[in-house]
Amino acid sequence: MAALNAIVQDKKETLREYMERFIRAGVEVPGAYERLKFFIFESKLRDDCKFKEELEIREAKDMNDLLTRAQLYINYKKKKLAEEEIRSKQSNKASNDRRCSDDEKTKGSRHHPRDYTLLKASRETILRDATPQNSRRRASRHHNL
Repeated sequence: MAALNAIVQDKKETLREYMERFIRAGVEVPGAYERLKFFIFESKLRDDCKFKEELEIREAKDMNDLLTRAQLYINYKKKKLAEEEIRSKQSNKASNDRRCSDDEKTKGSRHHPRDYTLLKASRETILRDATPQNSRRRASRHHNL
């Protein structure tokens, strides 16, 4: 019995890991009473273990009931973690999609025709007037004024 009593759930140890260690040690202890195993198992759970709270609310009938409920609790927690991971991935994907669509909107708006100033003269006229010969003529006209 002293071997069972020495098994305590560590701070970083999961319920599954603690349960497996306890069961292995319990098999090696001949003639151990089930009720005593149950008491030791429950008393050595960490205080912050939610399963311990569940056992305090509704006590297990025997060691077999305790182990069955522990396995159900472990499966439930595993399912919840998987759901949270899926939600997190979906949330990250949605935020990445939003970011991409915002970038695409920005890119598209930079090249949108309404972002340019409308020309009052044709392109050819503007280019012709911008040639060096024509710009000298305009400069001399302004200089003579």
